[in-house]
Amino acid sequence: MSSIIDWMTRRAGGGRYRERCLAWKRGPNQRPRILGHRGARHAHPENTLLAFEEALREGADGVELDVRATGDGLLVVFHDPRLPRELTGGAADVSGAGPALSELSASQLAQVRLPRGQTIPTLAEVLAWQRDTGAWLNVELKGDVPAPSHVVRAACALLNEHGGDRVLISSFYPRMLVECALRAPDIPRAWLVHAEQRLLKNAPAWSWTTAAGVHPQVEGLSATQVQRLLAEGALVNVWTVNDAADAVRLGGLGVDGLISDVPGLVREALETGAAPGVIPPGAQQRKRSQDPRSAGVLVR
Repeated sequence: MSSIIDWMTRRAGGGRYRERCLAWKRGPNQRPRILGHRGARHAHPENTLLAFEEALREGADGVELDVRATGDGLLVVFHDPRLPRELTGGAADVSGAGPALSELSASQLAQVRLPRGQTIPTLAEVLAWQRDTGAWLNVELKGDVPAPSHVVRAACALLNEHGGDRVLISSFYPRMLVECALRAPDIPRAWLVHAEQRLLKNAPAWSWTTAAGVHPQVEGLSATQVQRLLAEGALVNVWTVNDAADAVRLGGLGVDGLISDVPGLVREALETGAAPGVIPPGAQQRKRSQDPRSAGVLVR
């Protein structure tokens, strides 16, 4: 096993990968990067281009989104495995749930209308939006799908074609991260963990997943855990941070990013109050043109 990990480390440790990992690392005198969780979902339907635009308008640096596949293999941006039944004219299975995305074709899904006239975007459409806006993009690959390897292959092909600048892949599934390291070795990866995981919530041996970082859930996240991950060289982006006091506390601990449903609130909290090292309003744009390097990041 160690020889396999060593081989993947060499393959995924080139200069471009290293540079991109360091770009996600919080630089000196910078506030944490703010990512809208599925966009600004407090204001608009989540995982839509409208929600992504609103997140940027509120002052987010970028967005986090979820990727699944339709029955005919198209990658789309949607969180749940099934559509709400109200979006499909009441169609439901025996449990009352709407149809699974994996049971619908891309053409069928394109006909679904979300609130406010929004449609379910494809990953390709969001990557085009990201290229146009320069937003930072956290692409979560969902593993509770019929064909996880297809999701990885198709996502990596799109990301390689796109170029991968300012993009990070995350997943709860280490196997998907390992496959991403092989198929898109220049794009940073992060392991998602949540508070209900008894053994994995502290991300033990996280670097063996080939990830450069860990995305822990804010609930139950201790200062000790944050400090350990940072000391080990991990990028640390915390989800889902919707409380101003949590944002300030975590900013003071040195986390690299905050993923939030209310990015405007989080940005205001950081800039008005409080966290050590927060840069003044208006200075962030100047900082973005600099190389936010930090010696602590582990880039495998």
